[in-house]
Amino acid sequence: IYAVYERNRKLLVLFGLVYVTEIVGAIALPGTSMPRCIPGPSRLSPGCYVGPQPPLYFLTWIPALICESILCLLMLYKAWTEYKNNCDSSLLRLIIRDSVLYFLTAFAIFLINCLVWAFAPQIYIQVAIWWSVALPCSLGSRLLLNMRERIYVSETAQRVSDFTGIGSFRVVVPSGLSVESA
Repeated sequence: IYAVYERNRKLLVLFGLVYVTEIVGAIALPGTSMPRCIPGPSRLSPGCYVGPQPPLYFLTWIPALICESILCLLMLYKAWTEYKNNCDSSLLRLIIRDSVLYFLTAFAIFLINCLVWAFAPQIYIQVAIWWSVALPCSLGSRLLLNMRERIYVSETAQRVSDFTGIGSFRVVVPSGLSVESA
């Protein structure tokens, strides 16, 4: 977003404040109560399992929801302004498209986790949490690979057009020489 908004310093400060607020909120909202680890129910399933959650522990997801909403709205606003200005940059359109997809997916995952943690039975708490780890990594990689491909394709197209420009030159063979002997 910082690059799309042309390295706006005010936006950088806003990002810093939003990020710090998200971290502080994620730590402070659920309070000092943390779920306890309990031993496995039998010798057949040893290990440590998450015990019952405190009643307001689902609030951990609220700061991430707010942060992702702000970032998504900023990107949607930029998409709208570029659409109104008839933006012809395919790279900018690609960045906006993939960023909006990233933010909407992250928002959906965080919302699902928040709802599952708030209303579902304890056994379902771990169902969606792994998506909150895996999908942002995959979508971030997708954005980077798509940007790299777009830049590579445009550079290759430029090289091809530079190379085909050579075809407009004519080679003049001096009289008396044949092409085979030259």
